[in-house]
Amino acid sequence: MLEQTPEMAEVCGAFIGDGWIESRQTSMYITGNLTEDRRYYDGHLSKIFSHNIGEVTPKEFPYWHVYGIGFHKKNVIRQLSEFGFVSGRKNRITRIPEWIMNSKDERIQYSALRGIFDTDGSFYCKRNYSKTSNTWRLRYHWQPRIRIGVVSPGLIEDIKTIVDRFGISYSNPSPRPPRKSNEQPAYLFEINSVENIKRWFNEIKPANSRQTTRYGVWRKFGFLPPNTTLEERNKIIADEIDVYSYYAGVSKRSNEAVVKKTAFTQDLLP
Repeated sequence: MLEQTPEMAEVCGAFIGDGWIESRQTSMYITGNLTEDRRYYDGHLSKIFSHNIGEVTPKEFPYWHVYGIGFHKKNVIRQLSEFGFVSGRKNRITRIPEWIMNSKDERIQYSALRGIFDTDGSFYCKRNYSKTSNTWRLRYHWQPRIRIGVVSPGLIEDIKTIVDRFGISYSNPSPRPPRKSNEQPAYLFEINSVENIKRWFNEIKPANSRQTTRYGVWRKFGFLPPNTTLEERNKIIADEIDVYSYYAGVSKRSNEAVVKKTAFTQDLLP
């Protein structure tokens, strides 16, 4: 018997982010990156899916070059439609189900956002090229961003509605024109302020180490080098890799000199 629980809401969020049900409703999948998302599926999503819906074992899908879970019990998949799991082409029509939107249990809404962010969101950092930026800010990727990109206008409104309830500020999403003729307009939900990014990670509590290690590097050092792997970020956090080695010709000692010269103070760090 399927139940409306926080874990079910999280699975639903993950499905909204990176899942699909075949039009015949014989199979459903939730998948992600072969390497960056493997631990998330092995250690988290497969467990709550198995506990709430049916037993699954994460695996690689070579044809699609992804890693994740597949489920093939038709009678259960049909029941999932009552929980908002849309079959077929869902990009433009996806919404957060009413039972989540109308819930008075904030854990259910937090869990849905967690599932969406873990599968379809990102945390990254940018350089700042403004005229007032000092040397440190020009050199390192220190300006944090949370982003979720969707093509469903209804889904972006649902995300905004839930986030508004929790008082987390964000930049107002506007449609981004398609780059190609066969693409749909995209809506970018972004959080830019340090305070609200901290709240997101403290309250939503992302479970995907792809996200949490990026955040962890930024929290520890005040910046996040781009294009790092999950393994590298874990080693950076454990001080097994020098984070400054990702910036050519920059050592920790020279960085400390830059900080001192530009009067970069600890209050600017996250």
